[in-house]
Amino acid sequence: MPWADFFETYGLVLAAILFGAFVARATGVGFALLLVAAMLAIPYLDQPTVLFLIAPLSLLNLGIIAFFLHRATPWQEVRHLTVPAFMGIIAGIALGIGVGKVWILIFGLLVVAYNIWTMVKPTAASSTSAMANPWVGGGLTGIMTGTLCFPGPPISAYMLARSYIGDPVRMTVAVAGIAAMLIRLMVGWPFVTWRPEFWQLLSIGAALVIFGTLVGALAANRLSATTHRILIITLTLAAFTQLSWGLMKELALV
Repeated sequence: MPWADFFETYGLVLAAILFGAFVARATGVGFALLLVAAMLAIPYLDQPTVLFLIAPLSLLNLGIIAFFLHRATPWQEVRHLTVPAFMGIIAGIALGIGVGKVWILIFGLLVVAYNIWTMVKPTAASSTSAMANPWVGGGLTGIMTGTLCFPGPPISAYMLARSYIGDPVRMTVAVAGIAAMLIRLMVGWPFVTWRPEFWQLLSIGAALVIFGTLVGALAANRLSATTHRILIITLTLAAFTQLSWGLMKELALV
């Protein structure tokens, strides 16, 4: 594709890649959230192709985060999440292939709404949120990743429910996301409708991911715990808005 046509078609996607990489490094969530919306706005890009293209860019973003923050990884939590998240990813990919997009969006809305509720509701000292259970948090993380490439909301809700904030949240999202994206690449390639300009998109996108992720590190160092929590909730609300808009479009309400 000529460069002029390429930038006209994918300009919004490239902006989403840059800003998404910045936000993801600063908060731990937001890369796929922003990129899925921008890519699905291009009429000829179907959902399996979009999610497949996001995977290598997300892997690069998460890999840089993991390189710099690996010492902050709460490995005990990661071990608890491994089996439920893996089972959830496989179930999510199967749902994404076999279930209509409308039902996937409805499911995603319900999960994200539940995550928001667990993040903002007061929790009594004697009680524990269900999201603090690895089988709930990990399973929902896997399913959301398999269907919509959205690991951020459920894994963040899980970590917040277990009183983590800051780099441990960022690193847990990174570890879960890296595993999920590798599985998505292996399983998703047969369902991709490939176009020649995708090589341009991935090569320029990789450069933007590196730049945005490194700049996001500067912002991360200046975030207080309270601000980080607020940003996570805000991005989760943005995910709810995005899914709502996608559902209305599918139902031809807008």
